[in-house]
Order: sequence, then C-alpha cells, then structure tokens
Amino acid sequence: MSKNSEKGRKGELAVTGILSNIGVHEPSIEVIRSNTTTAPENGVDIALKCPHNLSQKLDEIVSGGSSEIALANSQIDVRVQVKNYSVPINKAVAQSFVDDIQKNNNFAEHWGGRWNEANKRCTRGFKKSE
Repeated sequence: MSKNSEKGRKGELAVTGILSNIGVHEPSIEVIRSNTTTAPENGVDIALKCPHNLSQKLDEIVSGGSSEIALANSQIDVRVQVKNYSVPINKAVAQSFVDDIQKNNNFAEHWGGRWNEANKRCTRGFKKSE
C-alpha cells in the first residue's frame, strides 16, 4: 500500500471510529463503510443513516459545547468524504468533493471531513478558498 493510501486509510478509519462512537450513544445512528480505502467508491468513504437534524446538533455541540436539540425520528442518508490532511484542503480537492455530489444524488446531505493525524482532530465542512 502506498504512503498516501495508508494515510487515507488511517483518516477514514479514525473518522469511522468517531462516528461509530456517537452511534454507540445514539441508537438512531448507523455507520456504513462498504468499501476498502483503495477501492473506487465515487466519493463515499462513509455513509450514515441518521436523524435529519444530526448535523444541526453536531454544529451546536461544536460551537457551544453541548446541545439541547432532540434528534428527530425521521432518517436520512448522509455521504461522508474524508481527507487526511495536515494543511487546509485546497480548491481542487474541494471541487472534487462538490463534483461527487452529482454522482451521489441518493444522499440527502454531503459532509466533507478533514482528519488531521498530527493532532487527532476531525473537522467537518470546507471553508471557501481564495
């Protein structure tokens, strides 16, 4: 396995672990990883079946440390694309993520995540690059 493939594998598994840990505490969250890191997956590293307001709850936890939002009963499918970068994601990588949305229109939401191996931290979403 190449150095980049191993780096990607570690990032995907780390984020899978984080999401799985959330699923341990929230029974309405299912984590699905149906491919290996090096298999073509059309931009779907991880799929979630989760309440439709999970991203809102997670955003509130990140910004305020906790959330009073009750998770909804209705479920959606979420596509998660993970990149293992120690620097901000560049415009080409972000554009690739956006392009993969069209290939995966069966998902209600599309989350881009960046795993930073150096500080063991995961961030969700992309900021606009100049």
